[in-house]
Amino acid sequence: MTKNLQILTMFMWIVLGSMLLLTSQTFGNSLENIKFRDLPLELAITKVIGNGQTEIAYFADPNCKYCKIFEEETLPLLKNVKIHIFIYPILGKNSEKLADAIWCSDNRLAAWSDYPSRNQLLQNKKECDSSVGKITDFGKKHGIYGTPTIFLDNGRHLVGTVSLAQLEKELYLETTNEGEGEEKTGFLYEHPGFCGGNNMINH
Repeated sequence: MTKNLQILTMFMWIVLGSMLLLTSQTFGNSLENIKFRDLPLELAITKVIGNGQTEIAYFADPNCKYCKIFEEETLPLLKNVKIHIFIYPILGKNSEKLADAIWCSDNRLAAWSDYPSRNQLLQNKKECDSSVGKITDFGKKHGIYGTPTIFLDNGRHLVGTVSLAQLEKELYLETTNEGEGEEKTGFLYEHPGFCGGNNMINH
């Protein structure tokens, strides 16, 4: 009986590993099809550091702790970059309500950046024609399953929280074909730091 249980357990782990590998490959391949110029930048919250010579765009859930880490510890240290933030609520109803509240605020960038005041923002939510749904539709259509998912204007993309050194290395490399030489991190890759939506695992 014990031997049969061990065999069954081993079989289950093999199946789980195969499923994770397949999901990883599918996830990576779907992101490779997204070109920076095809991102709906008109729907993003944009801020500029320095002369904005290079550009970065990323999808972030307002309740994703790894997005907060990325925002507070990495992005402020970049130089001469234009940053496009896509509000991408995939972690539940609270994220959806908070995303709409940020979109409908008088100053979206300030509302997004002010983490301590977000609960108050939700309580004083204004009504407007939010475009968050359009961002969510784009993300689901193109296989963006978690946050932060980061796109660079040289054709590369990153998944999960990354260090300043890693981001600068990828950001200032020469333009490449979509997906070529990319650095993958986060869930399903070698490091944690990725908030998954739907049936994905939240680290």
